[in-house]
Amino acid sequence: MLPALLPLLLLLSEVLQERPAPITAGLVAEKLTALAESRPFDVRKAAAAWFVKHANEPSVAKALKPLEDVAAFDQSPEVRGYAVYALGRIARANKVACPQVVFDALFDREPDPEYPEVRHVALFAGAALHEFKPPPPALLPTIARLLRSPDPHCRVDGVVLVNNFTRDAASRKVLDQQPAVARLILKATSDPELEVRRVAAYTQFQLTKDVAEFFGNALRHQDDVANLPALPMTAMEPEKSKRAGYQIGAIGVTTMMEDRVQESATGTRDAFLKLLVETDARTRRLTADHLGRIAGPSDEAPPHAALRGAAFDVKRLQANTRAIVADAAIRSRLKSLAKTDPDEKVCNAAKAALELIGMTTDK
Repeated sequence: MLPALLPLLLLLSEVLQERPAPITAGLVAEKLTALAESRPFDVRKAAAAWFVKHANEPSVAKALKPLEDVAAFDQSPEVRGYAVYALGRIARANKVACPQVVFDALFDREPDPEYPEVRHVALFAGAALHEFKPPPPALLPTIARLLRSPDPHCRVDGVVLVNNFTRDAASRKVLDQQPAVARLILKATSDPELEVRRVAAYTQFQLTKDVAEFFGNALRHQDDVANLPALPMTAMEPEKSKRAGYQIGAIGVTTMMEDRVQESATGTRDAFLKLLVETDARTRRLTADHLGRIAGPSDEAPPHAALRGAAFDVKRLQANTRAIVADAAIRSRLKSLAKTDPDEKVCNAAKAALELIGMTTDK
């Protein structure tokens, strides 16, 4: 994933640096000339990146129409990507409508010649649109198209865009007026593609704040990743990178669950009780398994604790975890599942959880 983000990160670092101003109309014209298709790739790429860096300059606003042509027609996905990013930043700086080519760029999937897994144009289009708060009106229908796309990369991008806008009050107000978007995110939590499901689980939680729903999605995602078939010895690097991404994503799901436990023992206990009572057999089994796992030694920090920020309170997490597994309602429900659940796997999972907690079904 790092190669995919590196061009964007490098460009952002340049954009944020101090720079002299103003930019003259003559210099803008010179950079537009450098974008001509007859110019070498490196020259076009540098010129397009220049427009990103100087998007806030008043004189650059006149470059919108020529940049639209570059974003639509340049033969290089890298040049198109920079042009798309520049267009979004220029439109936002000048408070004008974001050009349609920026929205269309979200569907541009031409791979980078050096890094086939990188889709520069869609990457930079997403970066440009993330900067709009609230989202441009034309973006919501585009997000719906992304979420309905047969391409899983498009569906991931659509969910990521929604997730981005759930964290801003003005953007959230716009989203709340579009129930169709919320329905598509809910549908995405059961998407055929693992990565879509993972990001959708986060986004659905941002929309609903339903801890039980998130825990159910999270436990099923962890189980899906744990049960992926082993990669063949002949697996190539893109496939290995994708598998590593799944593993990292599963850790991210775990940490978000821990954050909820850290915040509230009562709220997360109620979420676990709901999952043990009202859901399908698989989720009941996975919830019982999870309660057994977290009943382990309470003096041991999670293996990924060192990667967490200062807000991660291991001792509070441990105390809340002990309170959850010691809760009478949790133990009573596990005991009931161990004796009466119609699914044998659920019964066995509940028995195992009780043993790990320190109980048996006879107590």
